[in-house]
Amino acid sequence: MTEVASAFVIVGLLLVFLPLFLDAVGRGKGGNVSWFKLRWLKVRAWLVTVAVGLGAADATFGLLTLWGTFKLAEATAILLVVLVWTTVGLAALATHGG
Repeated sequence: MTEVASAFVIVGLLLVFLPLFLDAVGRGKGGNVSWFKLRWLKVRAWLVTVAVGLGAADATFGLLTLWGTFKLAEATAILLVVLVWTTVGLAALATHGG
């Protein structure tokens, strides 16, 4: 149960990150940044979106395991570890500015 709650909390955190990354893309489009820099800003925003999808899959796997529908406990644990470290990486990108 804790793993599922953790996945939901991380998805919420990532949904806070997403507007920050999208705002950076918007500022990049309106400013004088190189094509490469603008492309990197877009990739960063997509990385957050992918991480949200990863968290949603993790929470779904966990719920299906709790309900006894599927036995996905190992997949849930692996996804949660990947999700946690993806979130750490995105936090580093957000503070560093990439």
